[in-house]
Amino acid sequence: MGAGAVGGQTGDRAGLELSYQAEGVVDRGEYLRAASDTLLAVLGGDTVLWNAVSLAEPAVEVVLHPVRGIEAETLGRQLTDVLGEHPMMPSYMADRGNDLPAPRRLSDVATRAELERNRAYVEVLRPSGARHQLTVLASPITLESTRGWAISRSGSDFPDDALEIARALQPILAVLDRSMTAAAVPEPARLAAAERVGLTARELEVLHLVADGLTSQAAGRRLRISPRTVDKHRESIHRKLGRHDRLSVVQRAQELGILPPPRSRRLDTAN
Repeated sequence: MGAGAVGGQTGDRAGLELSYQAEGVVDRGEYLRAASDTLLAVLGGDTVLWNAVSLAEPAVEVVLHPVRGIEAETLGRQLTDVLGEHPMMPSYMADRGNDLPAPRRLSDVATRAELERNRAYVEVLRPSGARHQLTVLASPITLESTRGWAISRSGSDFPDDALEIARALQPILAVLDRSMTAAAVPEPARLAAAERVGLTARELEVLHLVADGLTSQAAGRRLRISPRTVDKHRESIHRKLGRHDRLSVVQRAQELGILPPPRSRRLDTAN
């Protein structure tokens, strides 16, 4: 049996495991952790980055797993600064006519000498532990945006069978990404309910994160605002909903139809 067939079978098994782990998960953080753990286990990287790239602004949102030294917000800002010089960008932009461009390694798009002359690689990628990197897009790349995964290694490069596994995993990652993106968009009825009590779009974002149990500091990192600003939004939400603590605010928002009713957000792992 060839290496490609073995890699495909491994990818299929990993895809089934990932879809099982993500079944019923509506929280983005839980999905990203499950996917990151699977990618690290089957591809053998050191770290995994989920990237939401806005090419129009530009801006890069990063979720880093596991967290090691450098913070995701800092890395996101650094990647934003060098986005136009990222070694992967010319290759992906040339391939944007495809529905879902195939996974690729840094070594597939640039020679070692070219990487050593590349500012994004020298100043951001290599210092963050991405001496070698394998990227897997989870959404098509357009002139505006894309989302995907970057698995990094500081030691040896990713072998060909890892690339084959990434190709096998890509379709399920794309399906799960679409599901998570759709779940993150508030339904029109919930938006209307929020408008009736005067919640702003930012306050609605904060309310969702508070309902997920995030602290002001964690919500601030997610929204790229200060914890003090999150607290001011929370005070406004409490005032508009007529409640004075997190639990009662969430319950009132559910009663008004602003938030969905309570449901289990974690997988039942009991046998």
